[in-house]
Amino acid sequence: MKKSLKIGISIGSILVLGILGGASYNQSTHFNKGIKINNTDVSGLSVDKVISKLKNETSKNVIYVGNTKIVDAKDTTTGFTDKDTEAIKALMKKQRTILPSDVKKNYAIVPQELDTTIRKQLKSELKTRLTELNKTRTVAADASSVLQDGKVSVIPAKKGNQYDVKAILAAYDKASYNSVTTLKETELQPLSADSNVIKADTKKLDTIAASQTVYKVQSTDYTLKGSEILKKVTVKDGEYVIDTSGISEKVDEINKKQATLNKKYDFKTATGETVSVSGQSYGWALGTNDSVTHILTALKNGTATIDATNDKYGVGYNTYGTGYTTTTNQGIGDTYAEVSIAQQKAWIHKDGKVVLTTDVVTGKQSTGEDTTKGVWYIMYKQTPSILKGSEVGKANYSVKVDYWAQFTNSGIGFHDAGWRTNWSKSAYLKDGSGGCVNTKPEAMVTLFENVSQNEPVIVY
Repeated sequence: MKKSLKIGISIGSILVLGILGGASYNQSTHFNKGIKINNTDVSGLSVDKVISKLKNETSKNVIYVGNTKIVDAKDTTTGFTDKDTEAIKALMKKQRTILPSDVKKNYAIVPQELDTTIRKQLKSELKTRLTELNKTRTVAADASSVLQDGKVSVIPAKKGNQYDVKAILAAYDKASYNSVTTLKETELQPLSADSNVIKADTKKLDTIAASQTVYKVQSTDYTLKGSEILKKVTVKDGEYVIDTSGISEKVDEINKKQATLNKKYDFKTATGETVSVSGQSYGWALGTNDSVTHILTALKNGTATIDATNDKYGVGYNTYGTGYTTTTNQGIGDTYAEVSIAQQKAWIHKDGKVVLTTDVVTGKQSTGEDTTKGVWYIMYKQTPSILKGSEVGKANYSVKVDYWAQFTNSGIGFHDAGWRTNWSKSAYLKDGSGGCVNTKPEAMVTLFENVSQNEPVIVY
């Protein structure tokens, strides 16, 4: 009995070892159950059979985002060849277990002869399709801060469902090579009201809302507060986005109140009459763009006081304007030249006193060459001077004068006219000048000495 038992145990042991040996060999030469390569089931297959199967597989070239099929391109070959045998062998070792296993795993291998252009094409199509689908999806709106109606408030975010194309494409780049690829559905998320960005924007808006500057225009001070003059302010990428129309309106208001360029003057003449005269080249006005920029910069920087002197403009020779420092007599002051066409006289006022009264002859009325009415200014003086131009009956002329003081953009001015013999009060009707104010030589000397560049000339 003992001998028979020993023989039985020995035979059993041999059988067990044989079975274990066979199982161990099978484990080392075949893939476990539940193993996939690039989503192809290779359960129980040897390396050679895996290569053969993968060679004959086709790549579906399908991309899902979440549960939605976004790309379904034409099938292509997988690209597997015998060159991939070593990679399959390495994977065989990696998945090997001592005992049979049915744990499901999907391994990714990139074939050595894979056509990489296909993946690039799939990515391009994925981007195109996602972008197109986003057109019918709801756009998310970031939370935002705004200064409006004098107060700063935060507008809550609004959720949307547009695909985050950038994130999905990045996920595709990282995804393993598979016949069918499934990517996580990622949607664009709006910036929330409690984010650091919105908090910083709100603080920035609070600062400009609380800022103020004093804008000095001549002798008048205007206190301008950010909360009052800025109609709407937001912040983008850390920078202000400002509706400046409120500042423009304030500048227009100041111009209507103080500017003299192109204004109507109720001018009191040397003889005591009051006549209405339109402003021409004389005067100044605030340039809207320059003033807005100046004021806005002051509010941003917290500058307490700014002066409008460099914000003004004019026309003619002096593009910075004339008469800005003069506030009396409607901006004309008490030093100016006055010409009456009806009386054919000129008066030179200096510091409130008439220093010259003289007869003159103005532009010829019968030919429409009248001396242009309005409020002008002395653009420049010259002695002597050569006057060149044209007038009715004289296509071109060139005449030398001893004294010249131009006051219109078109070339009209005061000059001596020693050649003139007709100084009657009606001479201008049919025997006037080509537009200039002809002055007797002896009077022109005094006139020239008592007028200066930028001083007003009133013609009525």
